[in-house]
Formats: sequence, structure tokens, C-alpha cells
Amino acid sequence: MIEGLFFQTNPNRKLMFYLYIIFSKKLDKYYVGQTDNIFNRLFQHNSGYSKFTSKASDWELKYSEEFDLRENAYKREMEIKKKKSRKYIYIKYRSRHKLHQIINF
Repeated sequence: MIEGLFFQTNPNRKLMFYLYIIFSKKLDKYYVGQTDNIFNRLFQHNSGYSKFTSKASDWELKYSEEFDLRENAYKREMEIKKKKSRKYIYIKYRSRHKLHQIINF
């Protein structure tokens, strides 16, 4: 269990949810997920907290979308995962990464 380091966000900010795509050069794999705190979740991925992503510690955020409801972030995650295609993720989101840099908190 990972304890300790957690990034703080603005307490007056409305809770938002995020669809995110991360990439590991070591594994040459993408991972799609959703969370309410991208920075904490990325830290967890790089610290071995998640079973699938524990095989590498070089995960980088490549893309994110913001949602008002967790349900909508989850639906988007499932929509992308149903494609089951690395090529789909690469083509669809590689050019958008420059527009969707890490979210400003």
C-alpha cells in the first residue's frame, strides 16, 4: 500500500473526473483509466500500486479528458477500451496531446 505523497488541489474547485491515457516506453503499452486525481493516479501507476502497470515505472500521461460525473468518465473509458486497438489510441490521441497538456489545478 502506498501512503504519503499526494498532490493537493484547490479546495474550492469542483470535483472533476478524468479519462486518461498513459504510456510506458519500457513495456511499449498504453493504459486507459479514469480517476478524480490524475497526479495521484499517475504516481500510483509509477509506484506499483496497480497490478497491470506495476511492471514498469515510466508511465507518462499522453491524453486526458475532463468530466463533471464519474459515470461519464467511466463510459468514455469503456468506449476506448472496447476498441481494443493500440492503433486506434495512437492515431486518435497522439495529435491531441499537445492540446491537452497536464490539467492545470
